[in-house]
Amino acid sequence: MNAVSSVLDSLAPGWLLLGLAVALLLLGSNLIGGRMAGRRARNPVRGLNYLLNEAPDTDLDALAAGLDVNDATLDAHLALGTLLRRRGEIDRAIRLHQGLLAGPPLSVESRSRVELELARDYLAAGLLNRAESLLGQLIKHGHLRQAALEQMLEVHQRERDWHAAASVARQLADRGDGAIVRTLAHHLCELADEAWQAGDLAMARRFVDEALQRDAACVRASILAGRLELAAGRYAKAIAALQRIREQDSRFLPEVLPYLLAAHHELGSDRDLWRFLEASLREHASAALAAELAQHHARSGDPQRARKLLAEALGRRPTLPGLQVLLNHHVSLFEPPEAAALAALQDYSRRLLDAVERYRCSACGFSGPVLHWQCPGCKGWGTTAPRDDIFGD
Repeated sequence: MNAVSSVLDSLAPGWLLLGLAVALLLLGSNLIGGRMAGRRARNPVRGLNYLLNEAPDTDLDALAAGLDVNDATLDAHLALGTLLRRRGEIDRAIRLHQGLLAGPPLSVESRSRVELELARDYLAAGLLNRAESLLGQLIKHGHLRQAALEQMLEVHQRERDWHAAASVARQLADRGDGAIVRTLAHHLCELADEAWQAGDLAMARRFVDEALQRDAACVRASILAGRLELAAGRYAKAIAALQRIREQDSRFLPEVLPYLLAAHHELGSDRDLWRFLEASLREHASAALAAELAQHHARSGDPQRARKLLAEALGRRPTLPGLQVLLNHHVSLFEPPEAAALAALQDYSRRLLDAVERYRCSACGFSGPVLHWQCPGCKGWGTTAPRDDIFGD
């Protein structure tokens, strides 16, 4: 009963009654044998979880000391460890889980659960080698294999070991989980980038091909495919890869416009490019695409058509870049003071654009001026794209 008293002494006065209920339930579960004990031992876990969530300043060490270590009370210990880790007290979480492993013998299943939580502690602490070693044993012996593989994937991503990460992701992708399939495609794109930098274009192409086989909607793989084919002088294949992006996610078309222009120029097929851009613009309003077409019409001696195209695009979807491009084409038509007023408006819209982050993650809302294939905020793969609320791209 001394252990129970120590728990109660550690609780704030406002939590005394709830703490007493938890302690009595724990005491009762230790007195009742057989299967009934296993069932009733779950009750204090619910009470304890509520207590921990509602009283974050509770002395967790005292609570842990008041709990026997056995399979019946394991949930309570693991709840303590999870709370410590969530609060950033990683060292205490590690000590708690190491203490469970060094204590009275647990069943194989219970021991595996503790090892998985300890691996999560190591991962949170940045002790990647220790986490990898524990997770490797769990995967090898088949205990909690799915959860261990998911944590191992995080380890390899932190290490930027894309070969190992892709190997684990392939095993997880067999479940048909769309997020894992998308993640695997990006790992393969990372490998393609590495191969390309090493000068192995053939290997880079193989990784890109597998990425598209795994995830046909992977914009990044299509961009890489187009650039690889462009570098190899296979311009028709480059165009086919880059045009595929219109079906995958048309917001990314402005990102590859320079590559499309280069490939069509090499083939002398500029007319095909203008037709493609016109069709794309009808499907998705984009200031960048409209600007490119307008410049083409202006160079071809038809500035009126250029201005009409821009006005129509801006009317369908008002965007700051669209306004900026339209002003660029109109400012030369006026004399002072109208031209000066338009120039001032042009400068104002430009400064507004400079203050807006161009890319945003659809999962967590992180935004920035640079496209990250893995969001720096939520670490999701392929969740960041050009903003179409401001840019219309």
